Amino acid sequence: MRDEGVHIMHAEAALYRGGIPFLQLPWQMNRFASNTLMVPCVPEAKACLCHAGFRETPRSLALLIDRQTGRSIRLYEDRT
Repeated sequence: MRDEGVHIMHAEAALYRGGIPFLQLPWQMNRFASNTLMVPCVPEAKACLCHAGFRETPRSLALLIDRQTGRSIRLYEDRT
């Protein structure tokens, strides 16, 4: 698949530019096998990703769609 992981790289770049720390979960050999990113604050990360061109979906408050690829990113808040 030519576009595999592009949505993840878009999200990582947007969060990095926004100064929002993140960790991809679960960490695996293939970093594109998971679309879940752990962030300290979901609303802040969501706003950053929406500003970068992701769109919200009514299916979940923590699910965003990359407008360029149509693939999803799931945000998970670290509450520790």
